Amino acid sequence: MEAVTAAVHAKGGHIFAQFMHTGRVGHPLNLPEGAELVAPSAIAAPGEMYTDQKGMQPHPTPRAMTEADIARPATSSCTREERHRAGFDGVEIPRRQRLSARAVHQPGTNHRTDAYGGSIEKRARFVLEVARAVADAIGGPRSASASRPTA
Repeated sequence: MEAVTAAVHAKGGHIFAQFMHTGRVGHPLNLPEGAELVAPSAIAAPGEMYTDQKGMQPHPTPRAMTEADIARPATSSCTREERHRAGFDGVEIPRRQRLSARAVHQPGTNHRTDAYGGSIEKRARFVLEVARAVADAIGGPRSASASRPTA
């Protein structure tokens, strides 16, 4: 990865890492051995997904994440040292990823009754925790136009 980020910087560009979690949109046949499909609630995504082994397959019902499972992505975001070592200028937390505001925030995909479900405040908790964890790990606000950080 360092060669890619170095090449981008050599041309005067900036490069960001994107955090992603597939959530309920996936299939066990497409996951690494031992990995499982998890989402905020045990609600299968509509439609099908292509697998090399069996062609098109319906989306299975994911395992509902525990509170600890949901908190983990918020607290395990890349550290300042990891990001700097890889040469990234910052990170992007895409709103449309499957495990973010879209899955945890929407009442149609979040049927939880714990600290991450129910009210709008509780459903927004995950997104706020991720944003805080990333800011704590890599520093305050960054933008593509900002100069490359040194820390």
